[in-house]
This record gives sequence, structure tokens and C-alpha cells, in this order.
Amino acid sequence: VCMLDKHVVGDEVDCNQECPSNYVPVCAQPSDRDEFQTFKNRCELDKEMKCKQNGEDAYIFIKEGECADV
Repeated sequence: VCMLDKHVVGDEVDCNQECPSNYVPVCAQPSDRDEFQTFKNRCELDKEMKCKQNGEDAYIFIKEGECADV
């Protein structure tokens, strides 16, 4: 049995959903720039990608953890 995280397979993000307040940082890169941005958690990144950018992936997930380590 193969199990995939919903973030890997791209399930729809509920744009009205409140993200948890826990700090589990993830690093992403804007698809049109060479800089990196740390998001508070994966939920915040998913909402930025899917809700604020009209469904276009404006960010590329790089890794779990802060971008300072990239």
C-alpha cells in the first residue's frame, strides 16, 4: 500500500481554512525569482500558492525547515 501526503499529490486547499499557528517552517522559492522565502508552516505555503495566486503555483516547495540553510 502506497500512501501519499495530500501536499504531494496536490489536493485542493480550502482558502477559507485557518492554518494552525504552530511554527514548522518550510522553504519555498518564487517561480519567477532566485530568492527563497520561509513560510510558517506548509499550510501557509499552500494557501499562498493556491489561494492568493489564482491557483497558479507561484512558489516551488524546496524543503522542510528555514531557508537560511539553503
